[in-house]
Amino acid sequence: MGENVFGRKMNHIRKERHITSEGLAELCGVNPGHIRQIESGRRNPSYTLLVDICRNLKVSPNYLMEHEVGDVDAFGEEYKSIFQKLQFLTPNQLDMLDGLLETYLKKSGIQ
Repeated sequence: MGENVFGRKMNHIRKERHITSEGLAELCGVNPGHIRQIESGRRNPSYTLLVDICRNLKVSPNYLMEHEVGDVDAFGEEYKSIFQKLQFLTPNQLDMLDGLLETYLKKSGIQ
């Protein structure tokens, strides 16, 4: 699935939701080692397991599999690090960050 962004996002969301790999494995009906292999990029989930993982983590398959932020090269080097970090945020975290940026820009008179 490309550079293991899927596994890192899955791991991040699982931990954010305070679910252990053992807990997620139990919810999905697989061995905990299977979950760890997916998160480490050594294995890809089957379609059925992908659906179970997403259902239990309460995210869409598209969110977990999406790893392109767009044409990052169109921006300067100073933006690339920010874009790379954004792709690991959950939808709730992105909403919060958007609100913070909006407030900052208004108070700074930029927007």
